[in-house]
Amino acid sequence: MKISRNILDEKNLNKFLAAIPYAKFIEITVYRISSNNVILKSNINKWNLEGCNDDEINNSFMYGAIDTAAYLAILNRVGEYRPAVTLSLKISHLSTKSLNKYIYFRADCIKLSKDNAYSFVKVFQSDKKVIANANATFLFKPLKSTE
Repeated sequence: MKISRNILDEKNLNKFLAAIPYAKFIEITVYRISSNNVILKSNINKWNLEGCNDDEINNSFMYGAIDTAAYLAILNRVGEYRPAVTLSLKISHLSTKSLNKYIYFRADCIKLSKDNAYSFVKVFQSDKKVIANANATFLFKPLKSTE
């Protein structure tokens, strides 16, 4: 997939998200995009699994959404599609209570080099209550075997 800066907009990133099965299932969409960050939006009611309390966030679904937001922030900064693998994903969960229908993922590309990139993601509700902070490191070059 070739994405260039002139088409790296909300509409095309939403098409990119629609091709990811879990993103489509939990209704992740691009809420806002700027030169500095990408904000994704998801319907929290889609995250609830059988056995979960209605007012608690199912944190297991958060990992994929955070990873996706972090990667899109990097693509936004690079200005074109570059395949990458997630090298590290760390999340600090601050709250499990959900008070609103929507949850947001604000991702900023903090560091970009030839071989890797680093993003910071803040997960929050529409009232700006922070649910989690995360960071992700991506590797652009495939890992080489030592054989």
